[in-house]
Amino acid sequence: MDLQPLIEGIVEQALDDVSELGGEGDPVDLVPHLARPVASHTISVMLGLDEDDHAVLHRISSPRFDLMGSGSGPFGSISDAIDHFLDIVRRQREHPGPGLIGRLVRDHGTELTDTEIAGLADGLWTGGLESTASAIALGGHLLATDPAAACVLREGGPDGVDGWVEELLRYSSVVQVAFPRVALTEGELGGEQILAGDLVVCSLSAANRDARFGDSAAHFMPDRAPRSHLAFGHGLHRCIGAELARVELRAVLPRLAVRFPRLRAAEPSLVTGEQLSFIYGLPAVPVLLDGG
Repeated sequence: MDLQPLIEGIVEQALDDVSELGGEGDPVDLVPHLARPVASHTISVMLGLDEDDHAVLHRISSPRFDLMGSGSGPFGSISDAIDHFLDIVRRQREHPGPGLIGRLVRDHGTELTDTEIAGLADGLWTGGLESTASAIALGGHLLATDPAAACVLREGGPDGVDGWVEELLRYSSVVQVAFPRVALTEGELGGEQILAGDLVVCSLSAANRDARFGDSAAHFMPDRAPRSHLAFGHGLHRCIGAELARVELRAVLPRLAVRFPRLRAAEPSLVTGEQLSFIYGLPAVPVLLDGG
């Protein structure tokens, strides 16, 4: 399945909706009207979900990343999503759809159980939704608050877009910590003594802002020379959705910058990051399209 034209169509529809909502000079929030629709519809198309299933999963997914409520909140959301994916898989056993779930049923249906296919689908849905939506929202916030960065994105051409997106990924580090590891043997790490059985957590955001990136590593520099980063982790546990996220970011952010060249933040002083969430992001990005 060639996702590029599908993603571009999803982006254009979302930007049309944004334009209509902000057409009278009213603020429009890029999170529910651009970032989340682009991310969720893209992964829905990839998995082969219909509109009803998309709506259900979109509604029940966010609480799994939220630590503000009860401790059971994320686990309840995961359980609900798995249950719904199980229902989808059972239905597609009868009538396989055009997406990845249908392909798994057709090509590997005798090898994989419903639970295994549902788990794979849930992992892709989870990895392709919240973190990508947060990266889009953070990119939109940068465009609305940094005119120079927006100009670089509009005028940089394909290579400039790629570099801009990589710098956004490094700078924002939407997933800020790697999966915890347990030390199997005693050793030294970063000058600290690690004992067997110790829990070790790597800060991806700290690594991505290490001084070896330069004295300005704590700042967003869209013309920074590209270099490797850990926004998607590394090695065996590197995010399998890394390239899909890049395709989405490269599709939506330049189009946002070009379509609304006078974009600016509506309430910059009120923008704050998510509180107690597994994913770093902004709960709202209110913008004015005409610049005021």
